[in-house]
Amino acid sequence: MDDGHEPDSCEKGIRFGCGFLAGTVVAFFFLISGVAAFSGIFWAEVFGVALIFAYLAMRYGDRAWHSLLRVLSWLWPW
Repeated sequence: MDDGHEPDSCEKGIRFGCGFLAGTVVAFFFLISGVAAFSGIFWAEVFGVALIFAYLAMRYGDRAWHSLLRVLSWLWPW
């Protein structure tokens, strides 16, 4: 997936936004199973995971998404 082009700021923004959204959804569903109440720590963890996903999506693009799907296929029985 590495075609040698450097993404511009718009593409980086889109990658960041999509990564943040995906990280929020994944973290929410994985963390909700062990939480009885939505405390501040729960939301801080969701936000932290979302930021990590956003950075990885912005930095690595399609490679990050392929890796995420590979890891989720191990953890989540489709």
